Amino acid sequence: MISMEAYSDITCFLGLAAVPVSIVAGIVHAAWKRTPRYLWLFGCIAGYCFFTSLIHLDFSLSYDDISSPNYEIYEDWNLYRFILSDVKRLIFWLGIGVLNYFAFVRQNKWIRRLCILAGGIAIILFLAIMVLCRVTTVDVPAHNF
Repeated sequence: MISMEAYSDITCFLGLAAVPVSIVAGIVHAAWKRTPRYLWLFGCIAGYCFFTSLIHLDFSLSYDDISSPNYEIYEDWNLYRFILSDVKRLIFWLGIGVLNYFAFVRQNKWIRRLCILAGGIAIILFLAIMVLCRVTTVDVPAHNF
C-alpha cells in the first residue's frame, strides 16, 4: 500500500505539471479549432490541478509538524480521507465545468447570469477575506523558552 507521503508528493507534482500542460493544451486547441468555445474546460482542469497540488503541498508541510498551524487539520487523516478529499474536489470542479457548459456553450441566459453573479460574489468575498485577514493579523514576538 502506498504511504500518505508518497501519495501527497505524487499528486502534488502531477498537479503542478498538469497546470501549464492544460493551459498550453487549451491555447493550442483554441488556435487549432479557431474558436475559444471549449477553452473553459482547460481552465477547469488547470484549476482542479492547481488547488489539488496546493492542498497536498500544505499537507506535506504540516501533517507531522506539531508547530504548524495546520497540524490539527491533518492530524487524524489517513490515505482514504485524502482520496475522498480529492474526489470531492473533482466533483466540485466538474460542477463548475457543467455550469460553464450550460452557460456559455448552450447559451442558457439564466445560468449565464447566475454564473456571472456567483463569480462576482466570489471575487468580492475573496477580496473581503484578504482584507479581513490583513487587518486582523497580529504580530506576536517569539518567546525563547
